[in-house]
This record gives sequence, C-alpha cells and structure tokens, in this order.
Amino acid sequence: MSTPSHFGSPFGEGFTRMNSTVYYYDPKSTTPTSKLSEPSIILLFPWMNAQVRHINKYVQAYLSLYPTSKILVTMTDTIHVTISSTAACIARIQPVLEVLAARQPDEKVLLHSFSNGGATTVALVAKEYAKATQQPLPVTRMVLDSSPGKATYAATVRAFAVSLPDNIFARFFGHVLLHLFLGSYLVTNKLLGRENPVAMVRRDLNNPALVSLATPRLYIYSEGDQMVHWRYVEEHAREAEEKGYVARLERFGNTPHAGHLIGGADRYWSAVRGLWDSKSVA
Repeated sequence: MSTPSHFGSPFGEGFTRMNSTVYYYDPKSTTPTSKLSEPSIILLFPWMNAQVRHINKYVQAYLSLYPTSKILVTMTDTIHVTISSTAACIARIQPVLEVLAARQPDEKVLLHSFSNGGATTVALVAKEYAKATQQPLPVTRMVLDSSPGKATYAATVRAFAVSLPDNIFARFFGHVLLHLFLGSYLVTNKLLGRENPVAMVRRDLNNPALVSLATPRLYIYSEGDQMVHWRYVEEHAREAEEKGYVARLERFGNTPHAGHLIGGADRYWSAVRGLWDSKSVA
C-alpha cells in the first residue's frame, strides 16, 4: 500500500493520510464476512472542494453505524477535475486501487459518492480498476448523492463558485475569473473534440464493464438542488434500470445540493441502511 504520511488527519484519531487527498481508517477489528450486517470497506467520495467539517458529518455517522468497517475518504478539488494530467489523477487514487486489490473475496464494499465531483473520481477509479483486472468495481452497494447531473454552464459555475471566499469583493472578482476560466476550458474542449466530462461520468456509471449489474444503487437527491436538477437524476436512474441495475430513489424536497441531511438525518441514514440491508443482489 502507498506509504502513509506522518502528518495528522483532519478526520481524527485512527485515520491515516495516504496522500494529499486520500485518508484511510482501519479499526483493526474488521473480520472478513460474507454477511451483509456491516460493510467491510466504505469508500467515500465527497463533492468537489468539500470542507472537512462537512465531510466529517458523514464520516462520524458511518463510524457510528458501522464501527467495524474500514473507511477510505478520497477528496476532489477543482484542479483534479479540470487541469490535472491523467498521470497525476491516477496517482492520487492509487491508495484506493491498492485497498481494493488487497480486498478478500468475501469482504463487502459500500461506495458513497457526492455530486458530479465525487462521481468523476468514482468513474476514474472504476476505469483504472477495470484496466488492471478486466473486472468491474467490486462494490456491493452504491449510494449516489446529488448526482449525476448534466453539464449546463450555469450549474457548472455554481458548482465551482462554492469554494469562492465570502467577502463580497473577492467573490465578485472570483466570479469574473471563474467565467473566464470555464469559458476558455469549455471552448478548448470543444475545439479538441473532447467529450463533456459530466456526460462521460453519466455513461460510465451505467456501464456494466465498470459498475457491475449486481450492484444495487440508491440515488439521494432533491427538488431544491440548484446544481443538479432532480429530473436529470431520475433520468439516469431510469437508464440504469433499463440496463438491468436495481435502483432506489430517495427524493427530498427543498434541500440544497449535497446537503440532504438538512431534510432529516434519520430519513437519510435509514435510506442508506435500507439499501445496505436489501437482498436485491443480482
């Protein structure tokens, strides 16, 4: 496995920093089991530029729900999604690939991603895993929170603007630079004939060569999401079911993007537990 860093983890005791974006928690008490009582490994892929204090709400919930599970948190930022080289992107997910490679056949994996940013990293992991093993991701259950959407310009601006400072003047100039950057980025992609990244992620998540048809999934989303329209999520779920995937839908009302815990933490985690405990494995 990748050499752990001696620097501390922002997620607290027990977490090891594997590189600049990946943090690993091993309770040392997990016994591989074929039962679905608890996941052996939980893979968390937060939204782009997510703050640690927000991610920690999900980390702490999982530590409480499934105390014997290993947890791998893989963070994603603007640079990773836009200008990082393919080699750099693959290098940053290497610890995830190593954990999956070391997984025992009877160990069960729960994958939980957020927004198009997290889903983009999931797709990269799936492609690299398939390239190395000629197999789809060994994931038992998958949760897709606030994704996948479609790449409208306005939604893209809102997604990138989340990380801008609160100061009104700094935010104004940040928006100006953001429009210049995104405009140049999209024009360059079009001129070079590159496929829209979000469209690619939508296709990859419904590709049985990358994500097994035997992996039931849960979509958590809302009517109030200003970045990912609920109709885009439901459209993807229908396409998944047409392919043969088992899909569950949990639609909230006026909750914000990747903030559906506001609509009721009990409801949110009940949906996740319901997916995990379900018997709908193909």
